[in-house]
Amino acid sequence: MSQDKNRIRNIPWPDVVKFHKEIAARAETSFFSFFAKDFKAERWTSLENFNFDNLTGPWKLNKKDIVSNPFKLSLEQNSHDSLFIGGPCYLGWEKGTKGGWIPQWRPLIYREIKIEINGDTINVIPEQGHWYFSPLICNTIDRLNVSITDDFDLFAKKIVEAANSVKEDNQSIGEAIKETLIAKIPDLEEVLKKDAKNDLEIIPSEWVLFAPTSNFSALTRHLMADYNRLENILSKDPKNVGGFEVLDGVNDSKEEKLKILPVTLLNKAQKIAVENILSLKNLSVISGPPGCGKSQVVVSVLLNAWANGKSVLFASNNNSAVDVVRERLEKFESEFPVAVRAGNRQKNNVVELLRRALNYANNSIDTEDHFNENEAKRRKLTKKRRELESRLEGKLPQRADEGLKTALNAYGEYKKLNEEVEKKDKEIKDLWVKCGYENKSLEHIIESSKEIEEWIAKHKHYKKLQKEDFNKLKEFEHSLNILLRTRSDTLINVGLED
Repeated sequence: MSQDKNRIRNIPWPDVVKFHKEIAARAETSFFSFFAKDFKAERWTSLENFNFDNLTGPWKLNKKDIVSNPFKLSLEQNSHDSLFIGGPCYLGWEKGTKGGWIPQWRPLIYREIKIEINGDTINVIPEQGHWYFSPLICNTIDRLNVSITDDFDLFAKKIVEAANSVKEDNQSIGEAIKETLIAKIPDLEEVLKKDAKNDLEIIPSEWVLFAPTSNFSALTRHLMADYNRLENILSKDPKNVGGFEVLDGVNDSKEEKLKILPVTLLNKAQKIAVENILSLKNLSVISGPPGCGKSQVVVSVLLNAWANGKSVLFASNNNSAVDVVRERLEKFESEFPVAVRAGNRQKNNVVELLRRALNYANNSIDTEDHFNENEAKRRKLTKKRRELESRLEGKLPQRADEGLKTALNAYGEYKKLNEEVEKKDKEIKDLWVKCGYENKSLEHIIESSKEIEEWIAKHKHYKKLQKEDFNKLKEFEHSLNILLRTRSDTLINVGLED
């Protein structure tokens, strides 16, 4: 490949595409190939006692029809993002990593479905679209150098329709599809009519349910076709690298400096990262451990790009990362959506947001009154922004932070005093119980208190009288003792001693 003066790295893209095509081919083979002797797989299952009565659906299964218990459990737990039904299956072979050949069960056509479980009944409902040839059979047809007038999607549709019309009463729809395709491409008979009884003790069912492999998404199942087109383009003109220029280091693009709106709180490093991404650099790499603020940077990039009328595609191999960003963006939405969540079917909101956008467009008739209303809103928001910027410059957040700390300290003191009050209140209530006032009304307690107060007042009076009487008794006892001693002395003096 010749050197281009605007290209820095001069990457050999035809070789790179060829290399990645081989990787995609392996992933594609694993997507549409199932180990024919594994009847306990979590990714696919045979269907016992199941035959199509039509190819349009929906269809009903019994849980007993699901041969693989791990796959049945994954359905009950809703473990798979997407599911497919495929067939009629044929026997293929794949070379093992330790030598030898491994039997593979491969569907001829397939269709995406969704599952609804109602007790022991499983409703199999086709998703949008139609039946497609598996890429493996398409590759086989290409290798046979067979020329078909239609593209493979239309060709598959015609084969299915023809099979429905020529199917005999004692013939399964799967057999009719194979016969119809072989009639169109006789060289496929050796592939599709291979007798599995000679190689398998137990033959899997004609139709199977399956889910994508962990390393191959349903969204990338047509990747091989894309690589074939890329390879064809580069074979004609190796310089026609298209979007690969981003990775090839083309430096003729002009950087654009955008003012970063403070829509999210960013530190210095995060702000620099956002500025670099929005400056139209070919490639920016941001790395860091969990919790360092990468999602915060992404949210700022998306919002600032949206504010400047730019579209951004945010993608990740992790659904939770996309969900975190989407949830943060929702806080900035009003009537008009900021972001569209695609991909995961359970969280996809494309249809809902299209509806909202259409409603917004229908309600936004471009009249002079509407323009004046929007202009007034803009002026009001601009004024509000200036006020907020003024507060930021006046260190209002710092003062608010100090006020918050003071309030938190005061709240802590309040909690402490409140706990003491509650403790005293409990002690009083316990005392009431001991005094026999449990479940008594306040009026009753007050009345009882008055009687006690009267008794206590009388008690003080009687206690005073008792003390006086006690003192008089002491005086009498003292006088008596004196008289007794006098009497005794007198008797002794007159000789009348006791």
